[in-house]
Amino acid sequence: MGLSTVMDSIILMRYVEVAGRMDRSMILLKMRGTKHDNIIRKFSIGKGGIEMLGNFVGYSGILSGSARRSIVEFEESERYIAKQEQEARSKRRQAFGRKMKDKGH
Repeated sequence: MGLSTVMDSIILMRYVEVAGRMDRSMILLKMRGTKHDNIIRKFSIGKGGIEMLGNFVGYSGILSGSARRSIVEFEESERYIAKQEQEARSKRRQAFGRKMKDKGH
């Protein structure tokens, strides 16, 4: 019974280019009798065997072999950075205003 479940599983493993370097990806395409997740995972093969490194989060095109960062995640990252910069500018202005007020300007 256990062997038939293994035989009915399809695991896709392939090389993929990500940010100018080669990575390995793995996804479980089909597994009979069990609900499985559809996350594309990173892995490496070393002396100890296969090591799972995490997920390809924020990328599209993994299965095609040419991963690209998703524009949505990039834009969210840019908005976060802009917000942090705006807050830092505001704090500097407030500190400068206090400094000028203390000097009597």
